Amino acid sequence: MIASILNPWTISRVCAGSFGAITETEFVSGNRRLTASVHSEDLWIAIKDILVYEEYELMRPFRCANLNGGLVVDIGAQVGLYSLKAASFAGRVVSFEPSARNFPLLKANIRRNSLSNVGIHQQAVWSSRGNVKFTDRGSGYISMVGGAEGGYEVQTITLDDVIEKAGKVSLLKMDIEGAEYEVFSSCKKSSLDQVEKIVAEVHLHGPDHPR
Repeated sequence: MIASILNPWTISRVCAGSFGAITETEFVSGNRRLTASVHSEDLWIAIKDILVYEEYELMRPFRCANLNGGLVVDIGAQVGLYSLKAASFAGRVVSFEPSARNFPLLKANIRRNSLSNVGIHQQAVWSSRGNVKFTDRGSGYISMVGGAEGGYEVQTITLDDVIEKAGKVSLLKMDIEGAEYEVFSSCKKSSLDQVEKIVAEVHLHGPDHPR
């Protein structure tokens, strides 16, 4: 019973049921106090991963405080918590989020904190330019990777395109629910040579794992 209560997915559902559809959160990054709107059903996961465990910053060279004014590319920005954190230390942040559910909150969160050094794009980074089916189920993923039916079309851009437009990247953060295999395997070495550090969530045992 105790193990069930402490299960993170159970905690997530309890948190979601304790608030309205959207929850306001506040945190400090550098010398800035930031506020953000988060979907209540994603609240536990977002705060745990980005603000508590800081899973993208576990190694010292990857900590936002060590960005020293560099360029950060945030692929899979969700509602922007990581982009907000990084903006306090980066010279510029370029964020990509294709979800029609998440992008309005990402846009609002950047605007309300007056972050003029953050640029946002409602696009999916993928292996080719064009359009793919996307679903907002769970954290959101490209349907052809996760095997889901339905969804809606989103515009895609390649990682080569992103890096070509951005220039030299100090830190590339990627969390795109299994699509990372397609993205990296289609990216040119000359593009990746422009990236100093990469931190990414990868899916090792899902249906998207290459065989």
